[in-house]
Amino acid sequence: MPRVIYVAHDDVSTLSGIKKLFQATWSARLVGWNLLRDRTSKRYAGSFLGVVWSLLSPLLTLIAIALVFPLLMRMKMENYVVYLFSGLVVWRFVVSSLKAGGDSILSSKTLVQKVALPSILFPMVVTASEFVNFLLVFVALNVVALFFNFAISPHWGYFILAAMVTLVFCMGLAAVFSVVVVYLRDIKYVLDVITQAFFYLTPIIYPISLIPEQYRIFMEFNVFMHFVELFHQAIYYQGVVDWSLFVIPTSLAVLMFFAGAFVHVKWGRMLVYHV
Repeated sequence: MPRVIYVAHDDVSTLSGIKKLFQATWSARLVGWNLLRDRTSKRYAGSFLGVVWSLLSPLLTLIAIALVFPLLMRMKMENYVVYLFSGLVVWRFVVSSLKAGGDSILSSKTLVQKVALPSILFPMVVTASEFVNFLLVFVALNVVALFFNFAISPHWGYFILAAMVTLVFCMGLAAVFSVVVVYLRDIKYVLDVITQAFFYLTPIIYPISLIPEQYRIFMEFNVFMHFVELFHQAIYYQGVVDWSLFVIPTSLAVLMFFAGAFVHVKWGRMLVYHV
């Protein structure tokens, strides 16, 4: 098979380049679907427990935190398991998309070098795979919450829209870091530290009311908090939901998605020489 030669098109405007990238990605949608199906089948095959095995980690995390954290903090919070569930489910999706998406091009090195596919297709496929797992984790954590005698009744319209907005954000995030990791490979180890820090800086295992009021303004600069808030509204809080909370996450999702597209238009054709 002849080696594919990539030629950079520096004379193409950014908007035109993004348009062509989306067109190429749409043309390659059947390839993307096959890659997604292959990745998903491999993820859940080869273990005795199958799908259940991949869900064991978030289940154990939920149980451990639900049992231990309120005791350590001497915190009294109504329906804490549901609160923890609503933040943990989206957090795991964002972090897994970031990490797996960042490694998506390097892990597909052979395909990148041999087949002329739009480079953004790889992080998009990986993020879609993580989204499938997110839905499975959501169902599994519902079962655990029921075990703790907490019936979860999501605002389904709110939940579906929050999931779609978060998916777009994660695709953009994965797209950006899929290129960054190719050029700066050590950043994968830095991401582990950063995501661990943001886990404790984001109101996932504790309510934001525990933060002194004069410091809460700084939480607005925590990008992840805005997405966690959506799922708190969709799953934890009962009654009327606040639709205005979609403004910031939707804006972030659109900006991140186009940032990912820009990065691949700018450097995507050169990735074949660096993987």
